[in-house]
Amino acid sequence: MQKIRSTYKFLKTCIWLIFIANSWTLEGQDFKWIKSYGSRYDGEITMDSHADKDEGTTILVHRYFPTSNSLDTVFYDTFQFPQKPVYRQSTAYLAKLDKFGNVKRSILLGYYQTQSFCVDDSGFYYVIGHLYDTFTFKVGNTSMRYSNGPQVCVKYDQNFKLIWARQYKNAKSINNGKISYSNGRLLFIGRGNNIGGVYGELSKNGALLWDKGIGDFSFFIYGITCIKNNFYIAGLKAPPQADNYINGDTFSTGSGFVIRLDSAGNYIKGFNLKSKKWLSINTIATDGKQLFIGGQCGDTVKWGNRKIAPEFPGIGYTWSGCEMFMASFSFDLKPGWFLRPKQINKLSGSGNILHNAYSDSFIYWGGTLGISIIVNGDTIKGMNVVLKTDLIGNIMWATSGGTASGMVHSISALA
Repeated sequence: MQKIRSTYKFLKTCIWLIFIANSWTLEGQDFKWIKSYGSRYDGEITMDSHADKDEGTTILVHRYFPTSNSLDTVFYDTFQFPQKPVYRQSTAYLAKLDKFGNVKRSILLGYYQTQSFCVDDSGFYYVIGHLYDTFTFKVGNTSMRYSNGPQVCVKYDQNFKLIWARQYKNAKSINNGKISYSNGRLLFIGRGNNIGGVYGELSKNGALLWDKGIGDFSFFIYGITCIKNNFYIAGLKAPPQADNYINGDTFSTGSGFVIRLDSAGNYIKGFNLKSKKWLSINTIATDGKQLFIGGQCGDTVKWGNRKIAPEFPGIGYTWSGCEMFMASFSFDLKPGWFLRPKQINKLSGSGNILHNAYSDSFIYWGGTLGISIIVNGDTIKGMNVVLKTDLIGNIMWATSGGTASGMVHSISALA
């Protein structure tokens, strides 16, 4: 069996792989360890993760805007982070765990909003985020001010020693959502100001090499990856704004998309994945040869020459009642396999694949289940789900659990 490690918390959890979600019980797998994290108060804590070559993992802990009555210290299992949050400021920490899930070292990153980091081939960490207001703080000897640009990227070595901290005043993105290290390139995605999705590239010295905007403000980019010299972005063209037209390709409102770009980020080709109702592509991964996407859809999907109908159609142009799906593309965006697990009952909420990761000829998927599905003859129940598939769309196993408050925040696996 593939090694799986899992982390849990008072309000949210962490799988190594590693996946992170709200507190719930998983069934059906042999987890190596389980840890909790959080504080006595909710405090809107989320996390990101990266599985490391030494069989440990690194986690990002981010607490949003605590109110005055919840300024208590953040814990990971029994480990207490040394600094308390600051009133009405986001607080971010990085922690290195050993292969048993114990904290080896940690660092306060600063008081900015971040949800993402990545690690390059040499083990250097890159944390991306953004500032919201006039609050000033220091990262090492570098003062971080909104007037210097809302975008932030900070680099650390393997021992969390600061290498550099950068702000980007003239960048198109006003909200950096994710940073990814893929095929030797340091890529980021975010949100622009009246230009919708933004994607770009940084050098390992922190220079902004290029960034580009795409679509109108209803264009949301949720994932980016790289195969050889091509980039691929995936996301949602949200309703109710009108369709977008890019280089002769149509991107319909309420539809998902995958777009192929050249090595400088220029548009090559787009694939518009549409149903009569809501459809979103939330995650994209690659094995270096093909692409794997996951998301949710509310009605019949046209997939190549096939039409794939849901068990129970969703409700209008919203996520309500949607069902999860997983699928593959070739590198030139030709549809491969499409998998929608059989739904037993009509959803009151929604099913959704939120994250995926490739490792050792398998894909791992995490998301919200909504109610019950059938996998290999077994009924999978609960609000959250983690699945393992091979590269041709066969489900190897699925595990689930949780309540309505749960959500998978991250999945990370060694490639």
